[in-house]
Amino acid sequence: MIGPFKEPPFSPFRISPVGIATRKYSGKKRLIIDLSSPHGSHIPSINSIIPAPDFSMKYASIDQAISLIRKAGLGAWLSKADITSAFKVMPIHPEFWRFFGIFWKGAYYFAVRLTFGCKSSPKIFDSLSKTLCWILINNHKLPYVLHLLDDFLIITPPSSPPSLGLSTLVQVFNELGVPLSKEKTLGPCTSIEFLGITLDSISFQASLPSEKVQLISLLLSNYLLADRCTKQQLLALLGHLNYAIRIIPQGKSFLSHLLSKVTSIPSLHDKVTLDEGCKMEMHLWQQFLSSWNGISFFYNDYVSQPEDIQLYTDAAPSTGFGGYYSGRWFASEWPPEFSHLAQQSDSPSSTLFEIYPVIIAAILWGHEWSKHIILIHSDNSAVVDIINKGRSRSPTIMQFIRRLTLISAQNQFLIRAAHIPGYHNSIADSLSCLSFQ
Repeated sequence: MIGPFKEPPFSPFRISPVGIATRKYSGKKRLIIDLSSPHGSHIPSINSIIPAPDFSMKYASIDQAISLIRKAGLGAWLSKADITSAFKVMPIHPEFWRFFGIFWKGAYYFAVRLTFGCKSSPKIFDSLSKTLCWILINNHKLPYVLHLLDDFLIITPPSSPPSLGLSTLVQVFNELGVPLSKEKTLGPCTSIEFLGITLDSISFQASLPSEKVQLISLLLSNYLLADRCTKQQLLALLGHLNYAIRIIPQGKSFLSHLLSKVTSIPSLHDKVTLDEGCKMEMHLWQQFLSSWNGISFFYNDYVSQPEDIQLYTDAAPSTGFGGYYSGRWFASEWPPEFSHLAQQSDSPSSTLFEIYPVIIAAILWGHEWSKHIILIHSDNSAVVDIINKGRSRSPTIMQFIRRLTLISAQNQFLIRAAHIPGYHNSIADSLSCLSFQ
């Protein structure tokens, strides 16, 4: 900031509200300039005139980090570094200082570095981070570098000198005058926390901190006892559950009703009725967390091909259902309780029938699929769509999708579906018709 000024040194100039944001866990305070102000006014804000498409971003993910660790190999060396006061590294062009003003205790101040609260700041800063990664990878031959804004993860093969990655990064950053946080410079090691998830290159596992699992379980218990909460409170719970989904991707099937409920409420302070659907999804999360240790294996990068695993399912609503996997099969007439459910269903189409053998296949063989992404072939395009999305508008079908999700989470496999023409699904088709010749 430059100032204080009794009178603005620029004409024209812009003054915006200012506030302080406190980080939830570290307690660190951060100055925020509200460049989206004025809200609900005919006068445009600074952020409103910044073109969103030009400054949208796709952030690094845990999946990308896991993929790089797998490429580096078992026992890869992991290091981490963080740029100190990151946005302050990047200057604002002097022509634009006039638009970043605040008024505090009778004086004017103007930001001359990137500010929190400006729509374009993350993208502009990310250009620096991308440049640093390019230098490390191309000029210094570090094989794997990943960043999320000011956080850098360096991964080197187990055969390389342990300190190679981190020492190279520190040297380059020092030469370029990029300040690093000493307390956040970690490694080399084989287990490190990145994006709030602990990654272990020896066991090939990702895990949530135990205190995070306990916090989510406690929140679920509290909400299960409540009849209502505000939209803001429900969004906070969904934020915690989305955090867990980073390493439990199957969990998205346990959020469909909660998400539809929260999006139907206009104001953050309006009350949300926690109906039976909300309670059921919360209970499923609680049930899973109570039997889960917070650890997830790295899934293989490839999707198992049908010629490798030979997994096919089919259903004939008037006869029965069947499935074929790696030389083994099952087939049966419809259980009376399922036939009754289908008659009472809100989704009387063949989709419900086609979902059922997929669940049976997962129950029978799911324990053999650990760490894999399994590709199931079905001749029903609606089933393929529902399995890949992990949700359905039909409450009846969602009961089965949640069961499939729970099985896949407990056995730690992912399931994908692809459509296959009926004439290519002859084995499962014969089984569903109870034709064994």
